[in-house]
Amino acid sequence: MKPLLAIALLSSLAFSQATQFRGIGKLKGTITTSSAAATQSVHTYVLFPPASDPPGGKNNTNFRKYVMSQTGIDGVTVQVVWNSVETAHSSGSCGSNSDTCQKDSASQYHTYNWSTVDGTACAMGTPGTGLGQWFCTLTAAQGGWGAKSVNPLIFGISGNPNSATPAYVTSQGWADTVNSGGLQKVINKNKDICGSYSGYVPASMSMDMSGKVTVTMTGSVPFSNLDTIWIAGAEPTLPHDYNVTTLAGTTVSYSGGLTFTYQSSCVSPPSCFDASASPVGSIVSSASSWPIPLELPYEIAFRAFVAAAIYHFSHSGTVVHSNQVAYMRVGYARGGEALPECLSNWPGFVDQATSKQNWINFYADTSSFIMGASSSAAFHTQTSINEAGSPTATDYGTQEAAVSVQYSGGDGRVFGFGSQGLQTTDKTNAPTCGSDWCHQFERFWAGGSNYKYTEFELQQIDCSDPTAAATGLACAQNGSTSKTGDLRVLLPFALAEHMTILELYNQDALLAYDPKFCDTLSGGSCVSGGGSCTGTNGDIFSTLDTAHQNQFYQCVGQGATCSGAVGSGTGDCSYQATIDGVHGVH
Repeated sequence: MKPLLAIALLSSLAFSQATQFRGIGKLKGTITTSSAAATQSVHTYVLFPPASDPPGGKNNTNFRKYVMSQTGIDGVTVQVVWNSVETAHSSGSCGSNSDTCQKDSASQYHTYNWSTVDGTACAMGTPGTGLGQWFCTLTAAQGGWGAKSVNPLIFGISGNPNSATPAYVTSQGWADTVNSGGLQKVINKNKDICGSYSGYVPASMSMDMSGKVTVTMTGSVPFSNLDTIWIAGAEPTLPHDYNVTTLAGTTVSYSGGLTFTYQSSCVSPPSCFDASASPVGSIVSSASSWPIPLELPYEIAFRAFVAAAIYHFSHSGTVVHSNQVAYMRVGYARGGEALPECLSNWPGFVDQATSKQNWINFYADTSSFIMGASSSAAFHTQTSINEAGSPTATDYGTQEAAVSVQYSGGDGRVFGFGSQGLQTTDKTNAPTCGSDWCHQFERFWAGGSNYKYTEFELQQIDCSDPTAAATGLACAQNGSTSKTGDLRVLLPFALAEHMTILELYNQDALLAYDPKFCDTLSGGSCVSGGGSCTGTNGDIFSTLDTAHQNQFYQCVGQGATCSGAVGSGTGDCSYQATIDGVHGVH
């Protein structure tokens, strides 16, 4: 029986005579609750596990050895990016609908290749790559950890700059093909003065006498010839203003190499000449912006990919084992979430109330599509609830939760839902939590007023801080102080609020379980900090400095005493104790 599908209803629930168990984890009929407290079963999955070892570190090696082997860890939750899988689209048939071919609602065919995402299967002495290392079923004696769950999050849009949406979606050719009546509308900070999508920062820019700008990028040029771009934050000094923020933007001229050109708005030759822009600002294209997901060009193409993904993870192959997939969550907007960007900047905006209703209608329509596409899939379907609007309204989450439980998947259960924004202020303000998740969990859990047989998921909003006082944390959402705070405080609260799925950041999973999280310790302490991690067998994080890494480890990590001398330092293993404590049946 899959862990996520196990029914955590013990003697504290009274079952009516209509209740029946049919098949593995399928509950049919009705349930009535007694006056006794209902119970819950919590499963913990590590979010975005390290795919490989970074230069100078052993994150992947240590994760596989020390985290995946834990009984308190049920598996991993991974991202599956649309643009990494789709290879072509055309009017010519590629075959019947499957994970490698899908016909969309505009009678266009999409071709997919999963080899990059799947990677290679594990074997004795070979850990595998990509998803293959997590779908591994080798036992501990064989160098593995046995079969654990692998849960895909389907990304159609990434964070800034957007690299998940295939570039053709924003092209004129695709708009014409699907008869959308116009180009795919996008939102970006440079033209809309709203949101987070500002694109890429160039290495340098210069302007000739005619106002043509030459841009040099670092590494590669992320744009194609004739792409529409917007430039903001660059040198604005007249007459050579480098910025282009009009609705129409400007066009890329690119033929190769690390440079491209665009025409600025300078209309005073020869005084347009400028040898070097300072500052250089940022450049964003249509493809690297946030595409409005209600628009036909995006919706038609993305739904074809979602259908392919559902097929892929509900059928076993060389790498994927469908019985290891506990749940799937499709991102209705950015990432695996349902957060609409800058609603007042959408075409045809009337008011916030109308925009909210339009979004909820889209949310329901997308949920209906997923229900149809997943009717034969055995895994559970999860959705995201978010707060949105201006000013921010938690009622979006209220309505999204109510919509989610109206739809069901192939596992016979209604869609589960949850928030990817668990943070300290949820506990402070409870039951008025972000995206209204506290109220909605309370409403639909097994002891609630409107019980639904489903799962309630929470993901921390950013990296944790066991000291609850650190500043300068690059891994924090605001770049300085953690909104998640101390997991020893936050996770018991989430448990009390009926959480059944915990998505744990991989950095915090390593902090809790990896005795080599900080290797080798150099000075410092839990109270005063001030140390570093100097070895090459530990973990390295691009957004966690070694001083805080040392301090956190010496506070809550696998210290020398609590780990039986496997670890080092003064850590008390309290993060492991907390995560293990919320795991399982309560």
